[in-house]
Amino acid sequence: MVKRPEIRRVIRLKLVLTIAVSVLAWALWGENAGISSALGGGISLVGALLYARIAYPGGWGTPQTMLSRHYAAEMAKFGWTITGFALVIVLIPVHGLGLLLGYIAATAAYWLGLFVKLEKN
Repeated sequence: MVKRPEIRRVIRLKLVLTIAVSVLAWALWGENAGISSALGGGISLVGALLYARIAYPGGWGTPQTMLSRHYAAEMAKFGWTITGFALVIVLIPVHGLGLLLGYIAATAAYWLGLFVKLEKN
């Protein structure tokens, strides 16, 4: 689905961080917190995949085209994030702190991805 190695690295790191925080939340606050944390990380993960699909459909374009793709990708990711949180909060009895910590941990992968390499290029 995502062919660029630097994007795959960030996606993989998001998944690792989500699992780690979910296990920690489960251990500290129970099953509901662990599941909520996984859902929060999942919201971030799906947003990143959506962004990658829209911003990098394959091949390069003019600078204007690339900028337009990134704007569209960011708007789609933002829309998904709002929708994802709304759906989870309305439909599932979540542990609020767990949900937020899962999302924050997965989102931190953008910055940590600059420092950590999980695959050889």
